[in-house]
Amino acid sequence: MKKVMFFLAFCLLSNGLLAQEASDPSSEGFFKKENLFVGGTVNAQFANQTTALGISPYVGYSLGKFLDVAISPGINYVSQRDYPYFGDRIRQTTYGPGGFVRMFPIKSIFLIGQYEFNFLNNKYIPYGATGSAVEKYKYDAHSFLVGGGFASGRDF
Repeated sequence: MKKVMFFLAFCLLSNGLLAQEASDPSSEGFFKKENLFVGGTVNAQFANQTTALGISPYVGYSLGKFLDVAISPGINYVSQRDYPYFGDRIRQTTYGPGGFVRMFPIKSIFLIGQYEFNFLNNKYIPYGATGSAVEKYKYDAHSFLVGGGFASGRDF
């Protein structure tokens, strides 16, 4: 968990450093702050026996008119119960870094490839369990996602 917090702090601090203006416009090199973009998602779901919460911010840079790259850390929490007031419970926390590449073959249509390295912590709590009956599992999962979509408001 310390590594994830360090990674998030590094991303926030580096974003502030990159947003500083160049003192001499003629010395401006490859980096242009107008090509920097931020975004993300926030998730909050509540149902009868389920709660899901999550956040996945991203910070990226447009390398040209047709190519974007970004880093995207995220964390998600899900808690489920078998029955409304009694029953077994399971809680899962998923967190980890990721990144994506977006290509725009047509002005408003994009193709995206995203890599994620997720750490998963599961806790199974039987109904009426004491501390020794609780089962905990930790594992990681790599994933590479490919997709596409529509983007409005992108001017070339």
